[in-house]
Amino acid sequence: MPVIDWILKERQADYISMARPFIREPHLIKRWKGGDTTNAKCIGRIPDFLQSEAFRRSA
Repeated sequence: MPVIDWILKERQADYISMARPFIREPHLIKRWKGGDTTNAKCIGRIPDFLQSEAFRRSA
């Protein structure tokens, strides 16, 4: 995931949580491993981060 890689590389966060997608879809990893790689139904706050000043400065 490019956004997560950037966040960690630029030290914008110490860790990334993906709890919300797994709470909503407990079998998400199994679905992805089975070939259905559509996005998780719960995407958390990543869209907010993509609009943040920190992300825009990195582009």
